Amino acid sequence: VESERRVIEEEWRAKNGPSRRMLQKYWSKVFGEGGAIRIAERMPIGLHEVIMACPPEHVRAFYKRWYRPDLMAVIVVGDFG
Repeated sequence: VESERRVIEEEWRAKNGPSRRMLQKYWSKVFGEGGAIRIAERMPIGLHEVIMACPPEHVRAFYKRWYRPDLMAVIVVGDFG
């Protein structure tokens, strides 16, 4: 978990530029006014403070709870005709 924490931090840092700020403003407008406040305020990668301070046990418990085959979906898009 600790080694992955640095990978996530670097990914967060690399994407934290002008395009991210524009996307956050867009999401705030689209999702915030539509009632999806949590989506409007939090990017999918999560909050930096949480990523860096979350105990490894919580990460493992989250993974075990949500990353299961019965909760996964496959979405296929294209012309299959």
